[in-house]
Amino acid sequence: MTTSNEIVKVEAQRTDLAESLNFMPVMAIEQVRERYNAVVNCVKMLMKPGTDYGIIPGTSSKNDDGTPSNGKNTLLKPGAEKLCTLFGLVPEFEDYRVIENWETGLFYYAYRCRLMRRGFTVATYIGSCNSREKKYRRAARICPECSAATIKRSKFPPKSQPEGKPGWYCYEKAGGCGRQFDADDPSIAEQSLRDDPSASCDLINTIQKMAQKRALLGATLIATNASEFFTQDMEDLEIIDVEGNAVLSSTPTPQTTPPSPNIDQRPEWEIAADAALVALQARGYAQNEAERKLASIYKTTGVAPETAGSAWWESIMKAITSGRADKTAKPPAPPMAGTPETTTPHTPEPKPATPTNWDFWQEFKSSWLTLAASKHINLTVAAEALKKAVRNVGMRGSEAQIPSVTTTLWYSALEADAFDLDTGRVNQVKMVLATDAVAAGA
Repeated sequence: MTTSNEIVKVEAQRTDLAESLNFMPVMAIEQVRERYNAVVNCVKMLMKPGTDYGIIPGTSSKNDDGTPSNGKNTLLKPGAEKLCTLFGLVPEFEDYRVIENWETGLFYYAYRCRLMRRGFTVATYIGSCNSREKKYRRAARICPECSAATIKRSKFPPKSQPEGKPGWYCYEKAGGCGRQFDADDPSIAEQSLRDDPSASCDLINTIQKMAQKRALLGATLIATNASEFFTQDMEDLEIIDVEGNAVLSSTPTPQTTPPSPNIDQRPEWEIAADAALVALQARGYAQNEAERKLASIYKTTGVAPETAGSAWWESIMKAITSGRADKTAKPPAPPMAGTPETTTPHTPEPKPATPTNWDFWQEFKSSWLTLAASKHINLTVAAEALKKAVRNVGMRGSEAQIPSVTTTLWYSALEADAFDLDTGRVNQVKMVLATDAVAAGA
């Protein structure tokens, strides 16, 4: 029977554990690196200077000689909307403070922007705007005759002085009296400008939208950790590699550096032969059995692998992946190199009833490695990347139950160079770009 002391100890342990978790990171370093690189790729690949970000006129600093120095890029509303779309953030606005004085023309609006994701608040920011800001102030001169703030500068001289300078007039359609004044009339020229309350009323909607935009931009920078990207030159953005080193994403890798280990530098026939061996092993052959089987295919067809063309290797891979060349079937007789493929009728094996059984998984692995070989990717690296992908979705040991939509996504990503071989994850930014490119081509 549990005593009260034991209950107290358990509760104390739970409290200590909860308090310790409060000081632990919520993401692994690998996830933080991927998130950072996703923002970098979005800024460099999807955002357009002058539309999504840019230098606000008048804000760039100058060198000692008066020439403009490198200004700081500012995130603009279209760019903030793209970042929100990338991270699945939905903005919600609420009034924070409102001042409306119709007599003096003072209008002040402050909004709180909440960026939500799946019902949870990710970031908040308060943005404001008012009619007393320089670009929204509407000053006017007072007509000495009717006392209306409707004096406007004319493009033409007054009728009383047709050869004189362009003067002033009281705008009749705005409630003035319509009288004209000389350019040097002291009752007009010596006036101090006064705010026009009626003009500010026309800007209420503009001021509200500006306040909401400022709140959205601030919340987006906080939620996406994108502040650093808009305080430097876009060409200097860096990608963080697996080892944690910063690499300038705009600087091409010098050709004198060693080739990437993910790229297979061997002759094409050796890569194709390895792909055939891997495909045979996926069908249940042991290593030595697969080698003997492939040698038997060479002998049966009378084709030397060094001289075989790509069409010959494709016919071999089709025979292997379809099961026509497995250890219980008669070896296939593909065409000689340079000759057309035979058109002998063939009845293929019936496909599995469901796309998630073990046979389908084996066939998918063969297709995956075949695609990797065609892209000159090291087959060992490709196989390890597939294992990582399986672990990432928590299906290790249950590969046969992976949905076909997932394997299709992996295959499409590898085909579009959007599959990260180091992490076994799909690069969503590259995938979107590849999809857009295909749609544009269509």
